[in-house]
Amino acid sequence: MAVPFAEICTDRPLMWNVQLGFWRDAVEHFEAMLENADVYDEDDNEAIFGVDAAIVLVLAGTSVSILLGQQWSDNRLREEGDRDGRVPPPITLLNRLLNEVQASVRAGCPGDLASRFASANEMYEAIRHFGEPKHEIVGQLNPDILVRHLNVLQMVWNLVIEWRQVHDQYIPNDFQHQFAWPTSWNT
Repeated sequence: MAVPFAEICTDRPLMWNVQLGFWRDAVEHFEAMLENADVYDEDDNEAIFGVDAAIVLVLAGTSVSILLGQQWSDNRLREEGDRDGRVPPPITLLNRLLNEVQASVRAGCPGDLASRFASANEMYEAIRHFGEPKHEIVGQLNPDILVRHLNVLQMVWNLVIEWRQVHDQYIPNDFQHQFAWPTSWNT
């Protein structure tokens, strides 16, 4: 039996929507972090924050990586060099998407969305491929960077939703978060 996979954000029974599941888990984990934000302020708990924030970013980054990969099936995002069947990296797909979408859709995005996404993706990849060469990048993770990257990843979701014109279907509130961290963080 063939399993239907959602390409964007459809939330229907009998449809696998892996990217939406990862996004919702990321938001849930972030909200749990906010509920316990005072714990991260205590001395020597920076490592606890780092682990929790890394989990949130991997969940959110995986969500967007899958989302962009799903869009590759649209011939408008394919290029001649893609014939080997390998999906290009997320940053490549985002750049192609930004070139494809109409100006009216891009108007809702900051002009530097691609560079902001590249920064978020660098952190995501550093966490996923963690090892000594990546320690310096991951060690920079703090609440400001966490919320900045989450907001950028949400912008990518909203860009795809607008491009595919599904913004009014099934999940109207999943991508309307105002990610912010309490001002009590001491770094």
